[in-house]
Amino acid sequence: KNRMDHLAADLARRAQLPEQSGERFQIHKAGTFEPDLGSPPEGSVRSVFFYNADIELGTDAGLHLFEPRYRLMVQRAMWMAERRRQIIFLPNFQRYIGSHGDVGALAHITSYRPIRDGRGGMPRAEVTLRFTDRVMVLFHWEEPHTEGLHECTFSVLPPLPPPSSLLERLLDCLQKSSDRRYTVSTKEGFLNIHAEPVSSADGVVGTLIDGDVVTELESHAGWIRHDRGWSVARLRNDRFLWLVPQAPLSESLPQEVTVVPTSNNARTQHVLLHAPSAAAAAAGRSFLAQMEPDAAACTAVALVPPSHALEQVSDAIERIVEAVERYGVTRAELPGGEGTAAQLAAQAGHVVTLSARQLRDASRFLGVDHSRCIERSELVSLVTAALWETAGRVTGAMAARELLAGAPIPVACGAPCGFVIDECRFTEQSEPILSASTEGDTASPSLPIPLRRVLPGLVRRYANEQYAWEVANLPLCPEMEPPPTQPVACAAHLALRSCVDPAATVLLPARLAATWRAATDAGISRLLRRVHWPRLRLLYLGQRQQGCPLSKLDADLIHHVGENLLLYTPPPQAA
Repeated sequence: KNRMDHLAADLARRAQLPEQSGERFQIHKAGTFEPDLGSPPEGSVRSVFFYNADIELGTDAGLHLFEPRYRLMVQRAMWMAERRRQIIFLPNFQRYIGSHGDVGALAHITSYRPIRDGRGGMPRAEVTLRFTDRVMVLFHWEEPHTEGLHECTFSVLPPLPPPSSLLERLLDCLQKSSDRRYTVSTKEGFLNIHAEPVSSADGVVGTLIDGDVVTELESHAGWIRHDRGWSVARLRNDRFLWLVPQAPLSESLPQEVTVVPTSNNARTQHVLLHAPSAAAAAAGRSFLAQMEPDAAACTAVALVPPSHALEQVSDAIERIVEAVERYGVTRAELPGGEGTAAQLAAQAGHVVTLSARQLRDASRFLGVDHSRCIERSELVSLVTAALWETAGRVTGAMAARELLAGAPIPVACGAPCGFVIDECRFTEQSEPILSASTEGDTASPSLPIPLRRVLPGLVRRYANEQYAWEVANLPLCPEMEPPPTQPVACAAHLALRSCVDPAATVLLPARLAATWRAATDAGISRLLRRVHWPRLRLLYLGQRQQGCPLSKLDADLIHHVGENLLLYTPPPQAA
């Protein structure tokens, strides 16, 4: 009941529902409704209802919804104008987690009846759904604190699914090798060679093993003939490649268009293209039409910006931290950092008052090795250096939190996203390092709390469960584990929000989200201009003042020094 009350209050706050005495929010009245057949705006968000059934457009289905997550789903759909009384009906025959490229149906609530059961603010509901459009999942997530409510952004597909025979022919074309050479990849360690392109035990004349390379002489319906006979390259209705092309034609698409595997959860398969623009998508479709004239019927497109214009938010954080250190930005110069800067200096002075045992504990807490320290003075030097290094990371984290707030996220987990960063959060230790009281002090000041080097367990486990398919299959989705060279980004996760839907919120590790590289550069430049403007002003005033050492410098040299103070020079991109 407490969880239901929390969800009801959260719904009322986000959707600005009308107040009613004695309730957390006003329950929507029962009724029947006409479907809203208008095109959803770009970036629209809908809640996902998982159900293991195939559906036909134009039909109706009745549901009795009693799970807490689906109670919330119905109330959002009914109350929020952005949701238009719509949900995504997503058949899923493997696991109740969506994936980029899953195909479902846009379902309209045409009748609704709430049923109170005394379990809190949100009632059960009986609804009738009408399926009107086929849709493809773009970016999906499970919203925190909703007991498993999944939501997604989506795009509308043509109403008729592609013929399976057409799809198989197009896949055969894309999986051909331009140099006619293929590498054997098997599930069982070997691949049979047949006398004819037919799966029959009687026709086996030999075997190939993993890693063998064969040259194609001719092909037929997923089979390839080589110098030793026929071997299957790919079984019908299966995406596993037994013969992997060394130079696949799918890599020859123009204008940075790429072919992306579709999720195994999708019952209706497509050839999914990632294109940086609508013009590039049109060029990709034209390329496929040369292989198969009716290729457009089984092609779906998602617009994903090119990788050279993006960077992972974890990389952006580390660049901000590096710029803060390189350009001498102090904590006192950041919003809210004035008091903490003075506190840090006072606390660092207490290191000399710690005993040798306390110093060893502090070094372990700060993640430095004290095994080579023999004298207490060596421990003091080690802990002091580690403390200031940690303080530098915290200063960089404060700058990153400020600069990344509101930054756009065009890509998340390798899929088009379109959200913005609501907050960049850094996980910190829950306990102070040590307390070091001095004579006459009653407050016992403690050393600063460093950033943790790992994400919270719930965020890590959630990301591993939700985006395992994306990490394994999408080219712009990196591995979950950040490199050890990113000590600050290791502790960062993001709260994302939608620009078009006030209820849509996502928690995501910083490594799985990508922002514009140019936006990070502009943010760092703005920070440096704000921080260094007083120094720049004094620089030019000093040049004009008689007797000031700066007056002896050439004007061009002064201008060059000013540029180095104000202008941020990004490090070169890795090849």
